[in-house]
Amino acid sequence: MTGITNIIEDENGDVYRFAVYNWPLKTEGNQKLAVSKAIKDFYPNSKVSIMNPYMRLARDGMNVIRVESPEFIYIDKSSTSNKCHCCGKEEGKILSCSGCMMAKYCSKECQKHDWIEFNHKEICKHLKMFSTTMM
Repeated sequence: MTGITNIIEDENGDVYRFAVYNWPLKTEGNQKLAVSKAIKDFYPNSKVSIMNPYMRLARDGMNVIRVESPEFIYIDKSSTSNKCHCCGKEEGKILSCSGCMMAKYCSKECQKHDWIEFNHKEICKHLKMFSTTMM
């Protein structure tokens, strides 16, 4: 079964693993384009509404919110373009990561925090591969 897994935060600030099954991982035979679409759909600060979610205990013993099909989710990306990926602030000048051009920050402190604490250092090189297909 194909699918994607992500980390989401609810309106109370609780963080969960989130899995959407039956996600179309191939878009007209182009795997890179399909991955780019998934990254763009679940861009930081996107709001996700879920119909018929259920909590499931995964094989590793951790809880995961499971959704059987992408048709049961709605993704609102209207507030993603000018928000810091680390703290969510909108005010002031928002700067893009010079490596991947995808992560956005309101300050050097948030950029450093994302680099170290949220592991952007590791994912930046992977995001860079997809940034050109997303712009």
